[in-house]
Amino acid sequence: MQLEPFKAMFHWESAPRWTLWGRQSRVHTTVAALALAGLALTALAWGGWVAWQQRQAIEAVQAQVQALRVSPAKPLTARASTAVRRDAGLVLGQALSTDQRQGLLAVARQLNIPWQELFEQLERSTPPQVALVSVEPDGQRGTVRLQAEAKSLDTLLQYAAALQGQGVLGRLNYNKHETNGQDANRPMRLTFELVLLPSRQASMAPTLQESAR
Repeated sequence: MQLEPFKAMFHWESAPRWTLWGRQSRVHTTVAALALAGLALTALAWGGWVAWQQRQAIEAVQAQVQALRVSPAKPLTARASTAVRRDAGLVLGQALSTDQRQGLLAVARQLNIPWQELFEQLERSTPPQVALVSVEPDGQRGTVRLQAEAKSLDTLLQYAAALQGQGVLGRLNYNKHETNGQDANRPMRLTFELVLLPSRQASMAPTLQESAR
């Protein structure tokens, strides 16, 4: 009896082949591919999240540093007037503005820099003839970058030289000088950096908060 006509009437789908004793089936290959794809997507998602966190931290620090550039210095208040002294023929003594203090305080919480001593030194040493335009910290290099304006370049050079070696302020490096053409009086502007020396104070945060008020 011939069964070929009966076999032609029926069609069986082959059953899935599973992995047994080292033999690999089609199902096993598919599952492995899906698992690898899932791991790759997870790695990409994790890398993106880490990059986003780092970017947020960098933007926060940049915003704090940017706040230091916006406010000019103000004359000494009665509280700080006792710090006025004479040096290099200039009457010294000028208080940092509230915005400058608050900006430096925010950065001081993240960087180990002697800001309280720096505040006091700048207030004692900045004369009325000099406008302190910006105070810009660099925690990685351990320096502070200053921009100051005055009617003459000689006044600015005397001011920068007087800061060098005072308190926590170390070696002086000049960056550039220029005329501020946006000001009707066309004052001279000097940009320079000073190395910050290690702080002699164990704790700065409470004193900084009182000074910023």
